[in-house]
Amino acid sequence: MTNSIELLENFKDLPDEVQKVISSFKYDEALKGVHEKYKLHIDQASALEKELAKVIFGETKPQQLIPHVQQELHIPAEKAREIVFDVNTSILIPLQNLMKEEQTKETKEEGF
Repeated sequence: MTNSIELLENFKDLPDEVQKVISSFKYDEALKGVHEKYKLHIDQASALEKELAKVIFGETKPQQLIPHVQQELHIPAEKAREIVFDVNTSILIPLQNLMKEEQTKETKEEGF
């Protein structure tokens, strides 16, 4: 199981531009919204954050997120699907779009 220290080490291993995008994204606010919407207990919220980090850092494939969330949060499959849908729309897709914007900006700055 991935712990906070390993996640921090993984973050430090990411390229600077990726770290910049992740740091600039309002990740905590978006995740808090999901926690509140689904009334997750603190242990469930922590488990969700760890599973999400595993996807962001490439340890888990996005298509594995639903079963992992179901298992780690001890919730029914339907609720896991709903949570992952919200995580996708409020965190993963916006984060992916920011990454694309950053790459486009860097490409333009390099003259390509």
